[in-house]
Amino acid sequence: MQITVLVDNSPGNSTQQLCNEHGLSLFIEYNGVKILCDMGATELFAGNARELGIDISAVDFAFLSHGHNDHSGGLLAIPNITDRPVYMHSNVAEYGFFSSRRGEKRDIGTDRNVLNCLGKQIIYLDGSYELVPGIFAIQCREGNHARPYGNRFLTKSNGATEQPDDFVHELSLSFITPDGLVIVSPCSHCGALNIIEAATKITGCNRIAAFIGGLHFIDSDVCIDEVSSFAREMNRLFPDTIVYTGHCTCDKAKRVLEKELKRVRFFNTCSVIEVTEHGK
Repeated sequence: MQITVLVDNSPGNSTQQLCNEHGLSLFIEYNGVKILCDMGATELFAGNARELGIDISAVDFAFLSHGHNDHSGGLLAIPNITDRPVYMHSNVAEYGFFSSRRGEKRDIGTDRNVLNCLGKQIIYLDGSYELVPGIFAIQCREGNHARPYGNRFLTKSNGATEQPDDFVHELSLSFITPDGLVIVSPCSHCGALNIIEAATKITGCNRIAAFIGGLHFIDSDVCIDEVSSFAREMNRLFPDTIVYTGHCTCDKAKRVLEKELKRVRFFNTCSVIEVTEHGK
């Protein structure tokens, strides 16, 4: 399996002319299947893909992990690139999403006009599904572990009422590989450990080779304790799992993870993640 980070918050160290932004987009190749997972905040992902020699038009499908515009802003480019299906949860179209972090309420939802332009390309999901053999969309509705502190600043609205975001709209991808599950969860608002639990239940695979994505650990007064708790649980429950993270994992959290999590690696724009036999 190979995953190329088309865009991330952090700039890469490539000599190519690549741009970064607050957002995430991944190009995934596994067993002959090509997937575009999230599209960043703008169309930058498409330009970076061209610079990297990646043909996005060849994808088998696109996948939107949740309804926030730092992952869906680049959807506008999709009709000009490919006519393949775009999977997302139905709540992305049914709700608006907002953030009150830093004291100012901001609209962070997906542009409805863009969704209308995509039309029948969109396949709305309302749960967990096997998209192709061995590749699953996973919905996490509950779990035994804490969700990220940063969620408390996030709400959703159907136009009539506004409420704390329950992240029903968040989906992850899970791949059954010879080494175990590889889970791709771009923001992990439901909590990485809860997402792992959900993925093992749906797929029936209990070995986790790798967890790849943002962890939504924001810079806050509770960040160090929150991240330390997560690291302890990962080390206890999944000591052989490699965690690759970036995007919404803040720098303070990365420093704690580097010190306390046994197997952690960090990605940025243009990183290429190779998940091979025995996670090497």
